[in-house]
Amino acid sequence: MQLQTLQDRPLIPLDSKARGQLRDVFRSLGCCEWLSQTAEEAAELSQAANKLRRAYKGLTPVPPEEACYRLAEEAADVLVCLEILRAQGELDMDDVLDIALAKSARW
Repeated sequence: MQLQTLQDRPLIPLDSKARGQLRDVFRSLGCCEWLSQTAEEAAELSQAANKLRRAYKGLTPVPPEEACYRLAEEAADVLVCLEILRAQGELDMDDVLDIALAKSARW
């Protein structure tokens, strides 16, 4: 059982202009293309996490600080994608929270 409700709360505190711009992009691309964009950003997040792992092990010339920034940048891209999916009713954040709580308990 979840402790709070997230579905009606934005993931990112955007002003109305920025929120409207994202909504317009979603509408012009359509849901399927936005899902594709989300998948692409998630893949880039995965690559950035692996780059940071290699940086920590000294297996890449990229310093850990740079790799950590890249991870944050890609996480932000994914968060933007998730926010627009939430705002358009394609992703129920209450379901996400319930699943996250259950998975966290298993860790």
